[in-house]
Amino acid sequence: HKSKFIMHHRFIYFLTILMPGFSMFFIEEYIVAILCFILQMSLIGWPIASIWACSTLTKYYKKQKHLEHQQYKEQHHE
Repeated sequence: HKSKFIMHHRFIYFLTILMPGFSMFFIEEYIVAILCFILQMSLIGWPIASIWACSTLTKYYKKQKHLEHQQYKEQHHE
């Protein structure tokens, strides 16, 4: 299961580099998505948008993992 999870994350990051605006839209970061779309319209802005989107995606995954951990603790300590 873990290798499948890692491959999924790698694929998502690959898509984030190719299409930073779309990936931010799917994690409901709408303002970041719009700004990434604007940046990715130019060749110079594309790497900036990709780095920003990857950073935002990493924060999103960390937040999700933290929330899952909290829910697990709440369920097993009651």
